[in-house]
Amino acid sequence: PADSGVLSPEQGLTEIEAQALPFVFRLGVEEVGRAVRVVAGGGDRLTAIYEVMGRSDERVEKVLALLERDEVSHALRLATCGRRSVQLECPEDAGGCGWDENYVPIHCGSRLCRDCMDRRVGTLIEEWKPAIQGMSHPTFGTFTIKNVSDPAKGRDAIVGAFGRLRRRTIPFEGETVREGEHQRWCWWSGTRVEDFQDGADQWKVGLQQAGAQGLARRLQSECVRYEWEDAAGHHRGRAIPFEEVVAGGLYAVDVKQKGPDEFNVHLHTVMDAPYVPQAALSAVWEDLTGDPVVDVRRIYDRTGEGIEKALAETVGYACKAPEFESVDDAVEFVTEMKGKALVHPFGTLHGAAGDTSGLLCCSRCEQAPSWWDYLGVVDERIDNMGKDWVVDGDRPPDGS
Repeated sequence: PADSGVLSPEQGLTEIEAQALPFVFRLGVEEVGRAVRVVAGGGDRLTAIYEVMGRSDERVEKVLALLERDEVSHALRLATCGRRSVQLECPEDAGGCGWDENYVPIHCGSRLCRDCMDRRVGTLIEEWKPAIQGMSHPTFGTFTIKNVSDPAKGRDAIVGAFGRLRRRTIPFEGETVREGEHQRWCWWSGTRVEDFQDGADQWKVGLQQAGAQGLARRLQSECVRYEWEDAAGHHRGRAIPFEEVVAGGLYAVDVKQKGPDEFNVHLHTVMDAPYVPQAALSAVWEDLTGDPVVDVRRIYDRTGEGIEKALAETVGYACKAPEFESVDDAVEFVTEMKGKALVHPFGTLHGAAGDTSGLLCCSRCEQAPSWWDYLGVVDERIDNMGKDWVVDGDRPPDGS
């Protein structure tokens, strides 16, 4: 039997594959059948096994799970991550100082690797910080859907829903009632104090307070006071297109496990939006997804530190290695996400990512030359260049 601990001849391993079995058992694999599946095929499989020896239990489990799924190149990258370093010279003819003791580890870039994902967060923040600082009205938003049993399908569902939201129109007035609580919003096109509607979120006033008077006048003319006729008669007013009040932005999806076969999926975005009543957004989002949970907050701190914090909230948890109860679930999710972007720009932010070529700086002159001279690879981890990032803080509250 496969789990008896006895290797039968019909399992057909080569001599070199069979020699690797004791190392697989030392990595914690108890079933012979599983060990055979891991080593069968040899080549890079065996290299990954030997390279991951002595590393963290979490990394070992992920490498073994990848090998079982025949994700051999991915397993090898994860197993060898950070164990070797590239040596670079800061050449004088490229504006550098000539220093040749610059080292940067070779990273795997896997979504299963905590170190690489923390580094990826830093790169994304540097890429998008200039574009977010250039927004007239940077706003942070979180959109949630009901908990799902399949995280990959949940991720695709919320991305699809957010795409449809950006093509939708938003009523300029309305009301929602949930659990006995009323939320109202209106446009307000009056001129007197008594024209305000008590208890309603005034859209026009919010735009004016945000300094978007021109947009308020245009929306009032083109949407709120727009008149038209059809077979049913004469009408006044039409809903406001989402793209009129949200010029563009950046979003990423965060998935957190709540329990066995239950995952919470929410989408974080930084968008250029002067003002949209949250109740109005919530009503349209509920129509799209069946879940009304939307949280929208203005970003008041426009300094570099404030923008970095907002971007860290947006991309940070989406870029973290999956923290699922089962390594197999995490590996399955990551393999299903292959080829899908971590971060998505939309509207005015399409093509607006900044240049991150200067992230690596010389360890002596602390400058980034026009180019680096490659000097080779050393068989140890040395890191005296670049910038480290750590995602900290709490996730937003669950929506379901």
